[in-house]
Amino acid sequence: MRMIKWLALLTLLPSVAWADTYFLPDDIGTGGGQNPIRDCDVPGTTQTIGTVTYLDVVCTGNISLINGNNNFIEFSEPVYWTITGDLDLRGTDINIGGLATEVVLYVQGDLSAGNNGNTVNAQLIVDGSIQVGNNTSFDGDLNVSGNVTLGNNSTIEGNVTVDGNLDTGENVTIIGNVTADDITLGQNNNVEGDLTGDDIIISGGNSTVTGTVTGTGNLTNEGTVDGDVIVNCDDNEGETVVNNGQITGNVNSGCITDNNGDVDGYVNAPDGSDYGDPGGGACDFGVNEEDPCADPSGDVDHFEIVHDGEGLTCLAETITLVPCIDAACSASVAATGTYTLTATDGVNTFTETGSFPSGPATVQLAVSVAGPYTLSLQTSESFVTPNQCDLAGVDNCAINFVDTGFLLSAPTTAQAGVGFNLTVEAIRTDNNTGACVAALDGAQDIELAMTCTNPMTCLQNATTGATTISTAPTFATVSTTFTGGIATLPVEYSDVGAIDFTARKTVATAAELTGSLDTDVIVRPFAFVISTEAAADVSAFSADYSIAPKYKMAGETFPIAVTAVNAQGATTPNYGNESPQQRPQLAGTPNYVAPTGAGGAVTLDDNLAFDGSGTGTYSSATARYSDIGVVEFLATHTGGAYLGTADVTGTSVPMGRFYPAYFTASEVVQPTFLPAQDDFTYVGQPLVLSGNFPQLSLAPRSVQGTPVTNYRDDFFKYTPDWSLRSYTHSTTCDAQGPFALTGFGASTATINSGTDTDVDGEFIASLTTEAGLTYVQDPAVYTPPFQACAELTLPAASLTDSDDVCVKTSAAGACLSYVFTPLQGTELLDGRLRLLASYGPANDTLELDFTIEYFDGAGFVNNIRDDSTLYSDVWMQPEATRFQNFVSDESLTAADLEAQTLVATAMSDGTATTLEPLLLGQTAVEGLSGTFDWILNLNDIGLPWLQFNWDDDCSPAISPELNPCAPIEFGVFRGNDRIIYQRELGW
Repeated sequence: MRMIKWLALLTLLPSVAWADTYFLPDDIGTGGGQNPIRDCDVPGTTQTIGTVTYLDVVCTGNISLINGNNNFIEFSEPVYWTITGDLDLRGTDINIGGLATEVVLYVQGDLSAGNNGNTVNAQLIVDGSIQVGNNTSFDGDLNVSGNVTLGNNSTIEGNVTVDGNLDTGENVTIIGNVTADDITLGQNNNVEGDLTGDDIIISGGNSTVTGTVTGTGNLTNEGTVDGDVIVNCDDNEGETVVNNGQITGNVNSGCITDNNGDVDGYVNAPDGSDYGDPGGGACDFGVNEEDPCADPSGDVDHFEIVHDGEGLTCLAETITLVPCIDAACSASVAATGTYTLTATDGVNTFTETGSFPSGPATVQLAVSVAGPYTLSLQTSESFVTPNQCDLAGVDNCAINFVDTGFLLSAPTTAQAGVGFNLTVEAIRTDNNTGACVAALDGAQDIELAMTCTNPMTCLQNATTGATTISTAPTFATVSTTFTGGIATLPVEYSDVGAIDFTARKTVATAAELTGSLDTDVIVRPFAFVISTEAAADVSAFSADYSIAPKYKMAGETFPIAVTAVNAQGATTPNYGNESPQQRPQLAGTPNYVAPTGAGGAVTLDDNLAFDGSGTGTYSSATARYSDIGVVEFLATHTGGAYLGTADVTGTSVPMGRFYPAYFTASEVVQPTFLPAQDDFTYVGQPLVLSGNFPQLSLAPRSVQGTPVTNYRDDFFKYTPDWSLRSYTHSTTCDAQGPFALTGFGASTATINSGTDTDVDGEFIASLTTEAGLTYVQDPAVYTPPFQACAELTLPAASLTDSDDVCVKTSAAGACLSYVFTPLQGTELLDGRLRLLASYGPANDTLELDFTIEYFDGAGFVNNIRDDSTLYSDVWMQPEATRFQNFVSDESLTAADLEAQTLVATAMSDGTATTLEPLLLGQTAVEGLSGTFDWILNLNDIGLPWLQFNWDDDCSPAISPELNPCAPIEFGVFRGNDRIIYQRELGW
């Protein structure tokens, strides 16, 4: 299977010169610090799920996969991979060369990813939450105990089960069934499966759910549901169902439903709902009924005559005839028969005939004689129960026609605190023509009253000019001027809701003119005001928001309130008292003030709750913003239309400054030491790092541990000062030590990436050099060979930014230092340079001998591995410095010595080569005899690590002496002491 998958993987990958791929379980225990699975374990057990047997692989603690592009974790056999902590995908894809059914990925903490476009082909089980950035792809089922937040352009192919909330960005596709607590789908989402949750929001007209949507709380649909909608909501808790989009199936709702969109099937919802015009009719028979709404082409229960109780004899009165489907008239039947509507007072009878247009009929009934009448209806359609009349919800067929009256008109919608015109037309019936003519002209006093119809109690009164319009049945006197029978009154209402106006006046003939609006004026809030704690307002820092004081950590809760206000900025106290109750909602995506362009999401642990009658406010104590910086929160009206009219919006002042909760830290690469020479390094010799220096990836996190993306630009607060770093020898490499290290000082750490405009808040800091790092050489202590094992430690202060954001394991944890994986790669030898005694005739050149030795644990031995230490005539020059302590009867001094020229030459087997010896002669041909010491200052020749605690090697003795010393003698050959006389005879 591994080979097949790997070949498939190769076909998927772009041609790149760099990529890291690790296989489970094969690569466990291999590689250096770059391998994120090197410390995982294979306990030897298996699990069988269905027909697949999985090998158990366990990784203990948090796992951060490799950053960058084109990194992969692949599998050579089916694996049940358990991670006991968090998993950060970073720049690594999982199992893209295999099938999701071959891998079960069980994360016992949180799973997160940035905006790198990760791909995960596995069945996912996550005990914590999932928060991933844009362009993330999951292939396999997701089972999550916490919350799930998906970035833009993400996809899931599999069923999704979430115990917490599900929030998606834009352009997200889910192919499978979705079950969660609260569900918020962003713009242009596509779900091909059933959607089941508590509160459900389907945002945007371009989002589609192909399947059944089932909820238990509030539901708002702005998109398309290609299926049924079933909501077991509770009307007593103020929960509502709002449809501003399209539903191809039926709607079954247990609470008030506001249907402003299209429903191809029926709408089954409680009485008082705005059913709209569903293709399958409307009714109230219970949310769980199997086809609760009867066939609209079925039998008529009864006909209702809907009227307002008053009419003018000069003007036809509009009356509606409704063929009702049930006793409550919850929907109409598609009746097509004929009707005859009659008004009679016992003497006069007036009729209007016509046919039903497959539903309710609108009739214009003309009555020319004033008086009280009774309405009745005859139809060719059969019905079950007697006909009824509907006068403001009461079965009353009495209607009064008068010769004089007021006709009132006004806009059907208005905004709180914004004036509108109320037109009052005074009409009478001309005695000669029967036509409507003006009943009043010139300056007149009329009486005017208002009625609040939804909410039914007025908390404030409308005004016209300086006059307050009383609440019926009390009337206020208003002075106005009629021209041609028409007066226009400027009206302003500072509250919200549906209101009606009634005008009346008794004229000199004792006739009373009365009249009301045919349609209520629905006054919506002018705007929403979003408020929180005063400390969050950073408007004063608009010149540079990055210097604003800290407010909350990313993901930390804070209070927020949304208040409906009028044009003057005053609260509209009746907001929230309507039926169905009207409510605001916070937008999940705020305005990103600084940094601009992108950022996090706004969420609420608890929905906005009504603060109570008279407050006009909804609030929550558990708002969160998942990223950092400064934002403006946005509010809209739930369903996008106040009482079916228009939206109400609000934008907060700039709020913040939000900052990271903490950093997570992980190593990017695993640097190694190179041998300083040959295949070893001397103790005291500067350690040589490979091309990679210690690097640390720091990832800003929210309180929930999810990635923060806006740690950039002026909001990047970290300065890479690593001057407090330290190195210690670890005994974990070869169980030797500890040994001291020295030579690390001022930091030259730098930020390699992540400070500018990248959308991933993660950044990398590293040392650019570490030239002075050495193991301490103590010439008085002999150390056998050991392996380098240097642990670099950065204290917490070195990993803390100017906002006091530091490295932690969680937001509640303490600031931590970071200990790098031990640096290895070279063997350390405790070496010394030994100078050897040399003797020769005064009239000849003397060869100076030396050797480099190291301590092997038993004693010092010649270092035959040293083929690179350089020697030259510098070891003998200047002669006055290198040669001292002369004893000579012939006055031999350093001035008489002459070193032969020798360029720098690498020694062989730890000593001078045969062809390139160190040669010392004299300036005089005959030479002078005498003894002296060769003393070599190792600091002068750049070999301080070869010092040793020498004693009594020179005369006079120097104790102790760290530089090597050897006796040198020039003399005259005086023969053999045992031979008194010798003669050579010729043959």
